[in-house]
Amino acid sequence: MTVKQLIKPIKIQKLEAVNERLPLSHPQKMLIEDTLNRELAGYKGEVVLDYYLKFLNKAEFFILQNIRLEDTNGFFQIDALVISKSFMLIIDSKYLAGKITFDTELKQILQHYNGKEKVYSDPLLQVTLQENRLKKWMNKMKVPQMPLRSIVVFTNPSVLLELSLQSAKIDERIMRSQALLSRIEYYHNYFSVETIAEKEIKKLVKQIWKQHKPDIPDYLSKLSIASNDIIKGIQCDACFMFGMIRYNGIWICKKCNHKSKNAHLKALRDYVLIYSKEISNKQLREFLLVYSRSISQKILSSLKLKHTGTTKDRKYLLDLDDLQ
Repeated sequence: MTVKQLIKPIKIQKLEAVNERLPLSHPQKMLIEDTLNRELAGYKGEVVLDYYLKFLNKAEFFILQNIRLEDTNGFFQIDALVISKSFMLIIDSKYLAGKITFDTELKQILQHYNGKEKVYSDPLLQVTLQENRLKKWMNKMKVPQMPLRSIVVFTNPSVLLELSLQSAKIDERIMRSQALLSRIEYYHNYFSVETIAEKEIKKLVKQIWKQHKPDIPDYLSKLSIASNDIIKGIQCDACFMFGMIRYNGIWICKKCNHKSKNAHLKALRDYVLIYSKEISNKQLREFLLVYSRSISQKILSSLKLKHTGTTKDRKYLLDLDDLQ
């Protein structure tokens, strides 16, 4: 049973919104793009994991994806956690491309890609740390102890894994995504004795879900991007230019003449992701570049939003799920 399904993380959605509305000439543009590409690569790996995990027997396994828990040392994130009545498994996804060389002596891996070489620490060190932190977290939560294992899955279909001359063999906990299901089956057969009842599993899952805290960074503050640096207006979904104008209830692109009834919804999603869930009539006009208060009020009324405050200082509450 997939308890916490995989969705695109909110921090990636926030990065996409900032990147789309940040001018090419902005000094932080390259950093935003690099950060976004790195996060998207990680998400692609999780999507590959999700594909294989869907083949597991839903009656035997509980699956939580992309969870983030807090302990005394801060936050730790787990790409996927598989729970059965006899064991638990942490799965760490690596969507690295090119040739990956394992150096088991120096506890590192080398990535050779597009003529460049990059060094990473041994991924087993990271996943083992996650395993230890989850054990301590479960102890603190007074969860019954059960066998806990961890593996690293290289999810890029074109990746080449090899050993350095100094290394004897690749640890069995490291594999390609195609071997994931057979590894889970191995653990399922090896840990054949049930150590926890389904009632306790559901209690554990509920605790993890309750304690899960998604990473929601404020990228404007984090990267010192001024609010005025963000491009305002409604973006045309045909030619991608900003500055659509509203005429008789229709948004019209000044460049390509593309028309849309709901182009403001995407812009308001961007506002939530970049700034806040709360918006005033004035803030809406400034962000959408709508100069008529009556038009902005019609837009707000059509969305049937919850609001706080009196007429003068009223704030409307935007919800991403309603801005599709």
